[in-house]
Amino acid sequence: MVKAISRDEGAFLVREFNYKNLYFELSLKEKKYGYCHIQIESVTAYAHLYILRFGKEVLEEIKRDFEVIKDALRSIGIIEVAGSREAEHAERWFKFIRLIGFVKAADVEIGGRPCKLAVMEI
Repeated sequence: MVKAISRDEGAFLVREFNYKNLYFELSLKEKKYGYCHIQIESVTAYAHLYILRFGKEVLEEIKRDFEVIKDALRSIGIIEVAGSREAEHAERWFKFIRLIGFVKAADVEIGGRPCKLAVMEI
């Protein structure tokens, strides 16, 4: 069972519930820059990313933190991470998530609303 994932700075698992939900606090130089909730379904994980502040340093830290998160997910048999965004806000979002490793994209409908879905193989 995953109890904690940590580095001197960066992703730190603050809670976990039976491998279904992982909650990460993301920080840079001891200051939080966001949170990440990972919801696990079978061999796919769904990432919910909330960024509090942004900049070049934060982007580089997000890339490093996602490597830590991906390693943890690989260790429990997850093969891909998916994320989605409402279509009307998706253009900038997709540019951002491509920078951290999401490559595949598709138009989907979630709850009756048009959305973009992106997938990262891990």
